[in-house]
Amino acid sequence: MATSDAQQQTSYEITPRVWRDEQPGDDPRLLVSITFVPRQSSERWQDVRLRTLEVRTSDRSWTPKESGVSPLGDGGFELKASGDATLPAGVKATVVVTVQTSAGERHLELPTEIRRVG
Repeated sequence: MATSDAQQQTSYEITPRVWRDEQPGDDPRLLVSITFVPRQSSERWQDVRLRTLEVRTSDRSWTPKESGVSPLGDGGFELKASGDATLPAGVKATVVVTVQTSAGERHLELPTEIRRVG
């Protein structure tokens, strides 16, 4: 869940998820999904573009090799990112994300935990 500051700054319910995918036979990957669901359709962000995304732990950081924005129903959207799994599972992390909208730039810091899948 997002910090109270981030919740107050946006008209969205924001849900960050970060997980380390360790499928047999594949190199481990770190995956990020952040869903943005508008609280009121009248306050939707327009023309959303991902500017930066970084996952930070207490002593390391990670940036994706691939990232993008996908629309969701009712004016929501999802930020997705993936790359080499250079951070361990089971640690607390902060997803630092900047998006560009028609109304300007939005910077968010979202606390989460890196999960393990596989």
